[in-house]
Amino acid sequence: KINVRLFLDDFEDALQVASGNDRLDIMDASRATYLKEEMGKYIIKHFVISLSGKPIELIPKGFSYDDLVLWFELESTFNAPLQALTIENSLLLELFDTQKNIVHLKGIGKTKSFRFSKKKKIEQVILK
Repeated sequence: KINVRLFLDDFEDALQVASGNDRLDIMDASRATYLKEEMGKYIIKHFVISLSGKPIELIPKGFSYDDLVLWFELESTFNAPLQALTIENSLLLELFDTQKNIVHLKGIGKTKSFRFSKKKKIEQVILK
């Protein structure tokens, strides 16, 4: 299970640019299915986990939000033992030059954290 947390206003700006729809409103509950689809497309394009150079399929499961933050949940059916993986995280980097993204890997022993930016979008992770 993968949880992505983004500030609502920043993510809405990114979705508007990506979809070409400057009237897109993340808070519009009447368009929840459309929004989940658009959010999923954006996140899957900008957040990729690969094994041996092959992307793992990430399946959008849903989203929730509070006053400032959006949580988006992804799942993968991949369940083989992991020794190494590659994470590519370019969420919001096309909009904000100083954007920083943090990824925490849990459930692999000690939690490992990685920082991504416009200069560093890819991280090779060894899990031995």
